[in-house]
Amino acid sequence: MRGYEKAIVSEALGSTRSVHMLFKGARMEMILDLLVARSEERVVIIGAPAVIIDYLARRQKAREMCSEAGTVPKQGPTSLLALFKEAHDLPETLATHEPSRKPANRKPAKLEKLEKARKGKQNPRMTTINDKTPHRDRVYNGGRCVFVSERIFFTDILTESFTSKAGTRVIYLLGDSFLHSSPSIRDGVLFGVSCSISVFYIHSSTVTLSEIISSASIPSKGIFMYPIFNKNVDRTISRFPVNEVRVVLGSSRTIIQAELCNLLEKLDKFPGHQQFTKYIDRVGWSLRAALEMVYSSNMEKFLFFFQQITSDTANHRALEEIYGRVSDENEKHFRYRNCLMWLNHCSIETILHVVEQMSLSEKQSLKEKTVDGLIRKYSDCTLFFFQQNSHDLAQCHPKTAKSACMLRRVFKYLSRKKNPHLVLLDHPIEILRRALIYKSNWLGRNVDIAISILPIKGSIKETEFLSSITEEKNAFTTGIGIKSNRPATIEKKDFVIDPANSNGRVLSIDLHETRASLPVYLIKHFNGLVKFNFSGLKHGDYVANGTYFIERKRIDDLVVSLKNGRIIKQLKSITHFYQDGYLLIEFTELTRTMSLLKYAENNFVYLNLNNQVVEIIRNNPTVKIFFSNSEKASSMLIDYLLKKPSKPESSQTAPAPTKLDIDVENTLKAIPEMTDRILASLLSHYNTIFEIATSTQARLEAAVGKTAGEKIFRFFN
Repeated sequence: MRGYEKAIVSEALGSTRSVHMLFKGARMEMILDLLVARSEERVVIIGAPAVIIDYLARRQKAREMCSEAGTVPKQGPTSLLALFKEAHDLPETLATHEPSRKPANRKPAKLEKLEKARKGKQNPRMTTINDKTPHRDRVYNGGRCVFVSERIFFTDILTESFTSKAGTRVIYLLGDSFLHSSPSIRDGVLFGVSCSISVFYIHSSTVTLSEIISSASIPSKGIFMYPIFNKNVDRTISRFPVNEVRVVLGSSRTIIQAELCNLLEKLDKFPGHQQFTKYIDRVGWSLRAALEMVYSSNMEKFLFFFQQITSDTANHRALEEIYGRVSDENEKHFRYRNCLMWLNHCSIETILHVVEQMSLSEKQSLKEKTVDGLIRKYSDCTLFFFQQNSHDLAQCHPKTAKSACMLRRVFKYLSRKKNPHLVLLDHPIEILRRALIYKSNWLGRNVDIAISILPIKGSIKETEFLSSITEEKNAFTTGIGIKSNRPATIEKKDFVIDPANSNGRVLSIDLHETRASLPVYLIKHFNGLVKFNFSGLKHGDYVANGTYFIERKRIDDLVVSLKNGRIIKQLKSITHFYQDGYLLIEFTELTRTMSLLKYAENNFVYLNLNNQVVEIIRNNPTVKIFFSNSEKASSMLIDYLLKKPSKPESSQTAPAPTKLDIDVENTLKAIPEMTDRILASLLSHYNTIFEIATSTQARLEAAVGKTAGEKIFRFFN
């Protein structure tokens, strides 16, 4: 597989619209490094993880220092590397700095001197998503390479901060090895980009090759697959010339493994799992960690961990952390009884019984025993035990090198040792393929590094490894069929924000709606027919022709909005200034049956949704409610409003105040700890519920007291 990176880069730069299906374990950082160095276009890279960005940053920094040291002359324009800083506690950002071209040689003394001189310099300039359009234009148009997340890039396309011009190439990374991709945003990016685009795709269960080809309108001549250079896909994908040290699972561990798998399978089938998704996900993660400990930990540690995750106290604490504390014990039992039913499953008792018996006699894990045997067997070799997953390092053998360094550095270290031998304690297909690539590279330098893996016979990990090979093999076979049946040329219609034949039809969409699938459906359905305006709207989520305001609520979001009163404030805000308003209630894919009653029953919603919706209609007579179960149905309402002529602007004066009626009094009584005294005080100071919902906290505290005023303000805000 040596040299395939150059072939991939050459084919990517030679195509206007292309998709490159790579095998798992491909050295994507080297491909991008070559592509940026060889491309004469500006490059925008979407979806690159921090590991790849750091690698390219180090490469570009070394080139820059070598260039300034005089080891290589500067050629052509100075390249620009824009680093995407991804941190959970910071907003999504773009950063820029100026590196230069690839060096021919290195001079360590001069590099050290330059590095010391650079220590006092400032950090790269940061550009946030809230920056003004001219500044963001300079980021995209001022340099040669920009790293960006797909959400920021999609927003920049819609707000025209990024314009598809000649001389710009977009690189889109899709697969489990890269940043998470949202289906709707991915579809929008592939549809909205009009310049050259190259998609690098590694097989994943979340996205298929056919979806990418369809969304990006890629012809057959733009579809490339690797390992296409070896002709025989089966042999190329499943060939692993390594030593196998077979580990026997044992009858007791087989029973524990089977019961854990049975528990994981039953977990999603318990009643109420849709309502407690976060809790179920946490339990599933804990059970999968326990399954990993079956192979890499002794039974004493496993018993302690399993007792912790199956105790009533720990699970009630987890529920309170996620969904809040419940003071009443009876209410707590009634609310959480369905999601805690898995604790009564017979598999838990079986696992505890088997583990307690094993813990009396077993003091070492399977991997520890195997590692001890390998150390005795290869006493004359330099052994290096490598394990990828950080959560497994605690269960490694004490004599193993618990290194989190890159596999490339491991091979560089072993190349200087006598009789080097690499043992992969964990061998997912990506790590195994990379190890074989590095082995082949060092073999060309007359350095033979032996590689061994530890497959556990009869384990779930072995099954997953074999199934991943089969899935990847089938994906390549399917891709070959798609390529053979795809037309040689396909014309793609460019996305136009402001078409000439819009006939005065304007659709304004709030930027927060870009996370949903409806805006992508609308820009594809109304492309060239409607003028789009994406911005932060003060009222509503969609505005047709400037006068018809639509508030979109997914059914689960509607339930939350009814509980905290947010929907009341939003609808009153629309009707107060614009009189007419529309409430679009969307049912998700899992709840295609448009029934409020059935949704409440199936999701354990302790709220009369029918009565709540009726109250909305009675208190907001100018608001019209529509129900939808698909993007097509929702677009029909928007299409109907776009065809209506726009109304003249209202004076935006408040309607004549009217006293609060009995229905609104009942609504206010839903506020926690609302008493008759506080309600009477509100009636004497306010005329409409809109005044209460939009009132300041200081005015509410002056009317009903500090404590009650703060609670009412938080209820509506």
